[in-house]
Amino acid sequence: MTEMAWYSIDQKGKTQDHPPVKLEEALQIARKYYANAEKTYQTAEEGIAETMFGFMRDKTTFIELCINGPADISCRFEMPKKPDAMFFRGVFQRQTLLASIEEIEKTITDFYTREPMQFRERRAARRA
Repeated sequence: MTEMAWYSIDQKGKTQDHPPVKLEEALQIARKYYANAEKTYQTAEEGIAETMFGFMRDKTTFIELCINGPADISCRFEMPKKPDAMFFRGVFQRQTLLASIEEIEKTITDFYTREPMQFRERRAARRA
C-alpha cells in the first residue's frame, strides 16, 4: 500500500515534515484537523497550526488542506505542469473548495489511489 509523507505548519509558520503514512492514517490525520473546524484562535499562527496540513508524493506533487470552517475547506493541488519534460516543467496548481469531511476524505483517497495526472484531470473536471 502507498505511503506518503505529510506535513503540518507550526505556530512559527514553519513547515514540519512527518514520516510517511498509509491512507488510513492520512484519513485519521484529516479527521483530527477537521475536529478543529469550529474553534476560535487567539492568533492567526495558532489557527494555521491547528488547521493546515498536506500530503506529498514528492517535493513537487502535493495536496494542502486548510480547514477554514466545517463547510469551508481550501484544497490546493500542485504538480509539475509537464512532468515528463527535461527542462521548463512549469507548475500546475488547482485550488478547490471542499464542503465536508466526506469531501476531504474522498480527495485524500483519490490522491493516494490515482496517478497525479488522473488526479489532476478529476480536479479539472470537478471545476467544470
